[in-house]
Amino acid sequence: MVALAGVRPPEPLGDATGYADVVRQLVRAGLVPDGSQLYWDLRPSTHVPTLEFRMGDVCTDLDDVVLHAALCRSLVTVLAADETEPLSLRPEVLRAARWKAARAGLTGELLDPATAALVPASAAVRALLELLGPDLYSRGELAEVTGLAEQLLARGTSSARQRQVLARTGDPGAVVRDLLEVGGTAV
Repeated sequence: MVALAGVRPPEPLGDATGYADVVRQLVRAGLVPDGSQLYWDLRPSTHVPTLEFRMGDVCTDLDDVVLHAALCRSLVTVLAADETEPLSLRPEVLRAARWKAARAGLTGELLDPATAALVPASAAVRALLELLGPDLYSRGELAEVTGLAEQLLARGTSSARQRQVLARTGDPGAVVRDLLEVGGTAV
């Protein structure tokens, strides 16, 4: 069997039944052995009752891991309690926004899901923090998460750092050594 290489948002599935139906059809067709082979940005876990955010599973800095985990947890909590109808964006728009975000990172513009317009990345991050603020505060996480987000905005992403090291040295090995240093392992 071949793993489903759909590393993008699927068409809207509606609810858990819609998701289960897609998985059943893919398994029945022999395209995947189970839902763990759906390489979507977000999917239900196949072994624990939670959601898996797949976009940030390669953070190279521990602070980024903590920030990502806190934001994901809070985002699920806040959106699950939100009874307003979400803005409906076509998967093509989401894929294009993801592509743009992957290229520009925090130095460019990101799609604001509330307005469907591009905004500076720093404004998008701060708007997300504002949305999640009450939940983060109630868990005693607001100060830490805000601090980590501001640090990330100030220093930039790991990918930006990697490109800077390569541009400065011209040596891919220097990039690897720098990653190991950031991760706490000296070469």
